[in-house]
Amino acid sequence: MSGNGTVAPPTAPATRTAAVTSTTFRGPDRRWRRDPAPAPDRRAAAHTYGYTVTPKEVARICCGLRREPGALIEVARGTQLQVAYGDKRSTNISLAPDFGSHNGVVKSGSEWVFVRTDGVILVDARVTIAFATDVLMDMTLKGTIDLKKTFNLPDGDAAYRAYQRGQDAPVLTDAKGFFHKITGSVRFEGGDGPVDTTDYADHFHKSASKFDANLKLLVREQFNVTGKVYISKTPHYDPTEIEVVVLSW
Repeated sequence: MSGNGTVAPPTAPATRTAAVTSTTFRGPDRRWRRDPAPAPDRRAAAHTYGYTVTPKEVARICCGLRREPGALIEVARGTQLQVAYGDKRSTNISLAPDFGSHNGVVKSGSEWVFVRTDGVILVDARVTIAFATDVLMDMTLKGTIDLKKTFNLPDGDAAYRAYQRGQDAPVLTDAKGFFHKITGSVRFEGGDGPVDTTDYADHFHKSASKFDANLKLLVREQFNVTGKVYISKTPHYDPTEIEVVVLSW
C-alpha cells in the first residue's frame, strides 16, 4: 500500500528470453535440448571406392561415314538423319592384344542420328564386322554428342540453331578437320549367342566354330567408347568419319 492509502497494482513477473544458439527449446514438454552438430558435406571431399579403376583398351575403330540421300527429316523436337558406314579400307577395326589382335572390316552398317533442339545428338548404330578369321560379328554403338562443345556455346538451344544454320565454324578441329566429341557404349554379338539382325544370320552361326577364346570375350561384356566424329562444314555438318577407342573398365 502506498503512502496515500491506495493499493499499487501487482508487478508482472520478469520474462525470460532465450537466445537462439546451439541450444534450442523444443517440444511441449518444455525441455531444452542441444542441437546435433552439423553433418559434414560429403561432396566436399573426393569419394574413394577402395580400389583403382584403370581403363583397358579393347579396340580401335576408324570407318568412313556418309549421310543417306534424302534421309534428313525435321521433326517436332529436332532433326533426324540416317548415316551409312563403310569405305574401301582393308581394316576398320583393330583389337587389342588381350583380345587376339584381330583386324576386321566393316561389311555393312547404318545409324540413326537424332539432333535434339537442346543441342544433344543421340547416335544409335548397328554395324556388321568381318574379321580376317572369317568371323562375323555385330556391333551396337550408342553414343552422345554435345553441340555446346562443338561450337563452344554456353546454351544448348543456341548450339542447335548454329547447327541448323550450317555457317558457323566448329571450334573442335585437328589436322583431319572439324569434329564432334562422342562418348557412349559398345556391345558385340556373334558366335553361339543370339543375333538380333537378320543380315548374315546364316554366316554368323557358320562362323561360330572359328571363334577363339579372345573373340568370345567380346560378346560377354559391355564396353565404353570415346572418340571423334569428323564432319563437313555444310550442309548440316554431315558426318564423314568416325574414329573411336573401345575401353573396358
